[in-house]
Amino acid sequence: MYRFFEKLLPNVNATDKNIIKLFNEYLEVQEIVITWKPSELTGLGKGILARKALSGLFKILSDRLPAAAYQTKTYMSDTEWPRLEVGKQEWTRIFGNGYNNKLYLWFAVPPIWDEREHAFRPEIILWDRRHANPWTIVQPKIKPWARQLTKLGFTYFVQGRGIASESFDVNKSELLSSPARIVAYLESAAIRERQIEDVNEADLVNVLYETIVTHCKIIDRLD
Repeated sequence: MYRFFEKLLPNVNATDKNIIKLFNEYLEVQEIVITWKPSELTGLGKGILARKALSGLFKILSDRLPAAAYQTKTYMSDTEWPRLEVGKQEWTRIFGNGYNNKLYLWFAVPPIWDEREHAFRPEIILWDRRHANPWTIVQPKIKPWARQLTKLGFTYFVQGRGIASESFDVNKSELLSSPARIVAYLESAAIRERQIEDVNEADLVNVLYETIVTHCKIIDRLD
């Protein structure tokens, strides 16, 4: 059944996809099903080294960002992409009180979330219910932010009950109640697997650092 639902995922609508994912995650967490193959055990060494390298990279980037201006948090997980969360205390004027690390630098890992290749993907979190920012402050700003970011080439992902994420248009549709998340991302800013493999360590750090700073400047200009 687990394998059947996994194969079914690409062919169902957004609502059914969320239900299937939640059900399969429950089967995994409760250890009702075995989701690994014996052959995968032999890749443990490479996995440990990769995790150590990624943690080290996120630490280098965190240390390079001036502590007086930036705040960072590294999140490593086996069930979702690892990420470096970056924020500024001054973003309270934009998003209100709450958790204001609004730039996520994801390291995409296949096959988690249907990803097909390793890549660094920056995203601006315009709204996340778990961040506990006041919706009354953020809601009137969503459309102006959307117009501003659309001009820069950003696209959006809106996640919430009863929302078709693939077709929901932030610029045109009203959000009368708070969704789960609203994310803006610039596809051209992703650093893909081939690029990662072709650069040395110092160049990768520099590219990611510039990506973070550039995105933070974009958030600075939101209001």
